[in-house]
Amino acid sequence: MTSIHVSTRIDLSDIWDEIGDDDLRQEMDRRCIEAARTVEEAKADTLTPLVEEALALLRSGRADDAALSLERALFPKWKSPEEALRQLKARAA
Repeated sequence: MTSIHVSTRIDLSDIWDEIGDDDLRQEMDRRCIEAARTVEEAKADTLTPLVEEALALLRSGRADDAALSLERALFPKWKSPEEALRQLKARAA
């Protein structure tokens, strides 16, 4: 029996060069991915609802809850909600 080994090396920069802007936009739309224009806008889009929630908590006299909400948003202990849920379930077991 004869075996054949084939190896292929792909340079991702070549692939990115071949993808047109319209193709990229269509794929992002298909995957429901939104793009921010700048890093600052992306951060603002993510943090704005959390800051609004903290402000509402402050206005209702719940300063500790507001601080906790902001701490969770700005200094998360987990990289993803799935990781947080996994650790919560592990603690409960």
